[in-house]
Amino acid sequence: MFQINDYPADPPRETINDSHRVYPGDGVAPLPEMLRDLRLAGFQGFLSLELFNRDYWKQDALAVARTGLEKMQSTVAKSLANG
Repeated sequence: MFQINDYPADPPRETINDSHRVYPGDGVAPLPEMLRDLRLAGFQGFLSLELFNRDYWKQDALAVARTGLEKMQSTVAKSLANG
């Protein structure tokens, strides 16, 4: 299993923590490239969306899950298009 999330450009790396995690594709992590490299290395496991962002906790859980799935699928599709 590979835990997936994204992170914003701000706050800086020295102060960022789990609560800053955002949906895949909403931050600056090179996720498509990372997923491509995992696939090329033979990874055939599962992706697990990891979000500890308290703003998401205030939203409807099903809406957050659906948004997360859509953004994960979009990120995976980008990784496939890039190699």
